[in-house]
Amino acid sequence: MQAQQLEAKDHIVFVFVTFMYWASQYLYTPILSPYLEYKGASYMLIGVVLSSYGVTQLLLRLPIGVLSDYRQVRRPFIWLGMVTSLLSCLGFAVTDHVGWALFSRAVAGISASAWVVFTVLYSSYFTGANVTKAMSTIHFITVSAQLMGMGVSGYLVSRWGWNAPFWIGAGVAFLGLALSFLIREPKPEASRKPIEPKDLANVMKEPILLKVSILSIIAHGMLFITMYGFTPLQALKIGADKESLGWLVVAFMLPHAVASIVAGRYFAVRFGHWPTLAIGFAGSAAFTVVIPYADTMLTLCLTQIGNGFAQGMGFPLFLGMAIQYIESEKRATAMGFYQAIYSLGIFLGPFLAGWLNSGGGLANGFIFASLSGLLAAGLSIYWSKAEKRSLTTGVSLDRKWRPALTGRGEITMSKVKVGIIGAGRIGKLHAENLVKLHRVELKAISDIFAEQVREWAGSIGIPHVTDDYKAILQDPDIQAVLICSPTDTHVPIITEAARAGKHIFCEKPISFQLEQTREALEVVKEAGVKFQVGFCRRFDHSLKKAHQTVKEGGIGEPHILRITSRDPHPPGKDYVAASGGLFFDMAIHDFDMARYLVGSEVEEVFAQGAVLVDPLFAECGDVDTAITTLKFKNGAIGVIDNSRKAVYGYDQRVEVLGAKGCVTVSNVTPTTAEISTAEGVFRDKPKYFFLERYTDAFVQEIEDFIDSILLDKEVPVSGYDGFQAELIAMAAKKSFAENRPVKLEEVSAVQSV
Repeated sequence: MQAQQLEAKDHIVFVFVTFMYWASQYLYTPILSPYLEYKGASYMLIGVVLSSYGVTQLLLRLPIGVLSDYRQVRRPFIWLGMVTSLLSCLGFAVTDHVGWALFSRAVAGISASAWVVFTVLYSSYFTGANVTKAMSTIHFITVSAQLMGMGVSGYLVSRWGWNAPFWIGAGVAFLGLALSFLIREPKPEASRKPIEPKDLANVMKEPILLKVSILSIIAHGMLFITMYGFTPLQALKIGADKESLGWLVVAFMLPHAVASIVAGRYFAVRFGHWPTLAIGFAGSAAFTVVIPYADTMLTLCLTQIGNGFAQGMGFPLFLGMAIQYIESEKRATAMGFYQAIYSLGIFLGPFLAGWLNSGGGLANGFIFASLSGLLAAGLSIYWSKAEKRSLTTGVSLDRKWRPALTGRGEITMSKVKVGIIGAGRIGKLHAENLVKLHRVELKAISDIFAEQVREWAGSIGIPHVTDDYKAILQDPDIQAVLICSPTDTHVPIITEAARAGKHIFCEKPISFQLEQTREALEVVKEAGVKFQVGFCRRFDHSLKKAHQTVKEGGIGEPHILRITSRDPHPPGKDYVAASGGLFFDMAIHDFDMARYLVGSEVEEVFAQGAVLVDPLFAECGDVDTAITTLKFKNGAIGVIDNSRKAVYGYDQRVEVLGAKGCVTVSNVTPTTAEISTAEGVFRDKPKYFFLERYTDAFVQEIEDFIDSILLDKEVPVSGYDGFQAELIAMAAKKSFAENRPVKLEEVSAVQSV
């Protein structure tokens, strides 16, 4: 059973069970430290009881994850979590001895240890990039349950006494246990082998997993020192009553819930995972250090609003990053390791804070938590910079960048699993480049003429060939697809791929219709997947140098752009008929290059064309020769000349004239030798065609696409770039047809897509 076969009711059942699981444990969390103080426990003993929750998790989370992967089952461990949550609540309710409180809190830790299986089972309901979104969703449910439970905790005590939250928590746990028997569990693929003990070490060596685990230790330590630990005591210290603790909880948990959604959907997309974590830790450090100096309930609640949001930024990112690069059959092990490690924070945070508080008051623990947050922010910034350096040096501390030797001397690294749709000329080119990249596993290729490409695919090591592209989209292990099929197939494939959670590289143009392109990009945006357009020329080192020169002001404000783009020979009639015309097929590269080099949007186009090479272009309603003039919003003027036939080779030249100088990119020739004789001076013709001229650029654009997935950063050529190039092409067609300048706003209002 694949994720897409699950019904809406299966998600609803899982959400309700998750809600009851956490609500049963957090109904008494805010009143636990005041309850223990009421029973006569010292700060040190309170810290021991609170930390016992982390001790059992430290001992059990990894074994539960490993056993779950080994047995390839999840539901029995969810039942274990519900049963132990019920027993923990009953343990608190039936006795008021502090020793029993220690035991009951430890049993609650057993229940919390089952969370590893909750997260992995729910992630199996989704595929590809949607796993991170699933983690944001389940974290939101978790926070909502915690908010509800903690929000009513103080009220229950004030109304019915200290034991009320424990009894009600037991009732909620019982209902959750009954409902958990309705949870559906996707069956593992028959080809998957259970995890073996030797796999455990490899999982634990995953660099991203280790880094995330370290930061999560600190984050959980801060959380269990503050809201889940000693902040309620600070509230009582300044005169708050038990019922007022509910407002403190709401002040913390509501922003915490909001942050759990916007962190993954906005901040991480806009700034990247590591900077988002750094912002969260720095904010939490700032709001935590002022807690002991809040002398009114209002000021204390204000600190909790900021702290709740700041701490909430990290947890959903931790969950997604911990398993993002782990094979599906090993994810419970990875999650078990991650959660076992961060249990150190649940144990050490309140334990050390209790020890510090016993010697000098509550302020010591909060200051310790704040310093921990600053350390975590520093680590996040360091690792962010390390990844940026790896983009230019190719060297990184991460195994996914640096090959690592196994005991048998084999090279292993984290890889992006890729499928290609379309095995024509460009599809084969990308395939042959992908199989050479160490960070990629090319798993499958599809083409309607599958039998004709099967031998070629086998020769370069592609294991699966199919005539149905849907087989690639339905493969849960494939994370990204390259769409290299004819343009008229792009939009439906893009839509299906995005909804399947696949990152997408699409050859240009996205489509021949602006509205179709816009709709496809909206689906991509909603799905939250990467989308890159195949404008390969941006990755040519000479053109990148020209772009950088203009961008950095090396030639001053750009005034004039000249682009020459001429093919060595015309394509055949079948190609021309399906190409969309010269402006959409050939000149669209130049329209993108114009925006890229000038650094400004085009506002007006005037295109003229003729049939001078071959009458077949006229038969297809197209031209083979064109001059296009562009006016840019920054005042610059550009001219592009295109020809389908230049007898001397592939003519690719660019010039940008600015207020302070000029930058030129000339043709690339096989050699730079120049021969001078009495008959004349001779040099090589330009390289024959685009496959030869842009060989390195084709490799680089795919490497950058893979980087955007592995490092979760923005793609270098976005869907917006593809849309704008199409907008110019459409304006050029209209201009040629009507023999007049056309403003882009006449074709379509420029929209953010």
